[in-house]
Amino acid sequence: MQHEAWRTFDRLVDQGKFTAPAHRTLRYRLAKLISLTALTEREIGELKGNYSTRPLGNELPRDSLNDLELPADLFEPDGEWVQLTHKGINRVALTHESSHGGRSEFLLFVRFPKGREQAKTYLAEFNKHAAVEAERRREFLYRFVPRRTPLPPLPSFPQGLRAILVERMLVISTSGIPKTTPVILSIAFNDLTPTISERTRMQHRLRSAVFEMSIQHLLDTDAAASLRRLEFGEPFFGEQPFPRGLQQCSQCHSDNGLATLHSSFFGVVVPEDRSVLITTTQSPSKTPQWKLRQHNYSVLLGYLEAFSGADSKLQE
Repeated sequence: MQHEAWRTFDRLVDQGKFTAPAHRTLRYRLAKLISLTALTEREIGELKGNYSTRPLGNELPRDSLNDLELPADLFEPDGEWVQLTHKGINRVALTHESSHGGRSEFLLFVRFPKGREQAKTYLAEFNKHAAVEAERRREFLYRFVPRRTPLPPLPSFPQGLRAILVERMLVISTSGIPKTTPVILSIAFNDLTPTISERTRMQHRLRSAVFEMSIQHLLDTDAAASLRRLEFGEPFFGEQPFPRGLQQCSQCHSDNGLATLHSSFFGVVVPEDRSVLITTTQSPSKTPQWKLRQHNYSVLLGYLEAFSGADSKLQE
């Protein structure tokens, strides 16, 4: 409830129609609802994760393109899956994060065919490329005299690499600060293994599956899982509607290797330095801090502080 109210509030603020009485009234009511549903630090700490290797709809008929099972060892600290984040900013998938308004954070996990050592070797090569790329970008932006440093080659992903992008919900605490939770809103799973669709007989360069949270089942105490596997071809509503599912992501993420993390289309959000590092498994990002600096959250925080002050006076 809070998450949906927060999303609607942000949209109203971003429209900039502050003078319309109806919008002012609706913003006030939404902010009041968010205030009433704010969680304490203890309540946030007691929230349970909803990751499941047996999501709802797991028995549905599949095409070879989406025949992927969520791994049981995704979050194991010393497992083969490694979590990546951008150096310096401790955030990743910035375009996804921005288009979701900063109300959720994204965690990127990759698994190389030959394990963690292959991941480290790959990242070292990629970061050499990213460092020179960042240097050239700074030279262009600030009109420095170009150093003409040779750009190292961009390493390609090995065939069979798997990548999982986890979207986790943020909530607003009683202190008015956004906080990370273990509640997963969506999972995008890509496997760079060429395959032939059983339905179309066409070859594709990757397999993919999408999982989204079912709020109905999240609130159902009898439900074993709240994540739902999307059916083959079911529209995936991420940054925009994808009527043919996650496979369409390859139309934007068309660069080579780790550069595929950044779309080459207009509107993509790219950090100044794309270098990445391996971080602690399930480590939270700095998305809440980024959200705090956004204009729409400043407006909301003004309401929340006003409600908090009014409640304090009533208690006195």
